[in-house]
Amino acid sequence: MWERFQFVSNKEANAVLEVDDITTDVRVQLRLTNGYDGTRFVTTVTQPCKEYRDARNKHSTKLIIHTRNWKPAMTASYASTYIFERVEGKERTFYIKADCDGKEYYVAAHGHKQSGESDKRGPNSTYACSHAPKEDGSWKTQWSVEPIEGKPGIFKLRAENHQEQGRYLAAHFGGEGGTQYPDFRNAGSSYVMVHKAGLRPHAGAARGGGVYEGEWAIELVA
Repeated sequence: MWERFQFVSNKEANAVLEVDDITTDVRVQLRLTNGYDGTRFVTTVTQPCKEYRDARNKHSTKLIIHTRNWKPAMTASYASTYIFERVEGKERTFYIKADCDGKEYYVAAHGHKQSGESDKRGPNSTYACSHAPKEDGSWKTQWSVEPIEGKPGIFKLRAENHQEQGRYLAAHFGGEGGTQYPDFRNAGSSYVMVHKAGLRPHAGAARGGGVYEGEWAIELVA
């Protein structure tokens, strides 16, 4: 199955990148393909907006999924660009580093419950974050990239360290339409989570997707 592990370009239909060619020179965007309408991308916020609950602690912010261009008048893209850094000694496992504002943030899932930086969402999920790296690298989450049978170019991202190990990066609809979790941020965005796999979704969990785990297109940026 891994012989055709590829990232697909969002600029050129025939441009692909094999897994063995992934280097820190490659820039990608992460687009959710199940739930929503296929137009929302993972976004790292380096300057938390006071209007929302973006702040987490002095080292991190909550991870967001956002429409690429929320309002027609806006020309700036809300889709952050990321760099996949290989984890030494682990096959097809990466750190996902945000390439934004000259600051160093990584996609992370820590599952903290303490007051002030609570990641808790529900019994089977916690919120993900964008986190500055500690010198020893211990704050960086390792993500394995899993292919999905019958869906070429689409992958699941599973946390492989910290207490959220084994949970999958996802984005649902909590807070909209009467669902119980406060995922909703504004009309163009919501907060990203890591979720236990293999559970039956509630009605608002993943519109059009029908699964709790996120299914992601990892798209090359020209």
